[in-house]
Amino acid sequence: MKALNLPSADKVFTSDEWGHFLSAYAPIRDSRGNVVAALGIDMLAGDVSNLKREIYKRTVLILILGIVISILLGLIISGRITRPVKKLVEGTRHIAAQDLDYEVDIKGNDEMAQMGKAFNGMAQSLFEYRAKLHDYFYRVVQSLVRMLEAKDKYTSGHSERVAGYAADIGRAMGLSEERVGVLKKAAEIHDIGKLVIHENLLNKKEKLTNEEWLAIREHPVLGGEILKPALLDDETMSVVRSHHERYDGTGYPDQLVGDKINLLAQIISVADAYDAMTSPRSYRGIISKDKALEELKKGSGTQFNPEAVRKFIEVMK
Repeated sequence: MKALNLPSADKVFTSDEWGHFLSAYAPIRDSRGNVVAALGIDMLAGDVSNLKREIYKRTVLILILGIVISILLGLIISGRITRPVKKLVEGTRHIAAQDLDYEVDIKGNDEMAQMGKAFNGMAQSLFEYRAKLHDYFYRVVQSLVRMLEAKDKYTSGHSERVAGYAADIGRAMGLSEERVGVLKKAAEIHDIGKLVIHENLLNKKEKLTNEEWLAIREHPVLGGEILKPALLDDETMSVVRSHHERYDGTGYPDQLVGDKINLLAQIISVADAYDAMTSPRSYRGIISKDKALEELKKGSGTQFNPEAVRKFIEVMK
């Protein structure tokens, strides 16, 4: 009816069972200009409709791909920035935990890589400084032990001899030279706790009273307390504290059993006992080396680590 007044055309597709159409209409007028009919034209527009859908699909696909590519590029670019930052943060955590030989791995030549190299240089400097500081404090403690032993002719050189025996046992048990080095250092200062025990008590010839014996037994704990401010490593302090533990758990100060005792402390225990038996003391004479080895064998599995005793006997023979 609209076409009886003026021409018109569809702006959207018309669809039916025959397909997609675009329709247009116009009035037909006679010679006097009166509308006598209307002309309608239906044009098949399936190809146009399909093209429209294809263009729409491609537009959506391009949009999605653009979004995905943008996200991926963003992740790649941000990753190149955040990964080095995360590595530096992880490095600072290791430094805070005293892991000074930790290195951050940041490759490249950009500013972040330069920061990584600077960070590693700083960590290396701190590591070397701490090593020198530890060595300095160790030498101070070692000097204190020698001063302690110098006051008593019976114990003079005791710690050095124990360190030598302990190193021999450690090597025989297959320890690395690095571990043997730690073992020797711990052995050389294992009696540092006796520094705060009166020398009259240490050199007493008569039988110790219960109170005096308890005071003597405190020297491994006192040794650990003395070493804390010296910033020595935890293992060395553990060895000093545990060198009088017994393999069967009846030792002191913590009554540790078997493998719960630090292996280095178990080795020092054997070396310490042997040197104590084969050196003169204010309260007794020297025990022969064969007799001392026999006593170690008797204490194997109860007082001493059996493997450490066996290896020490092999070394001494």
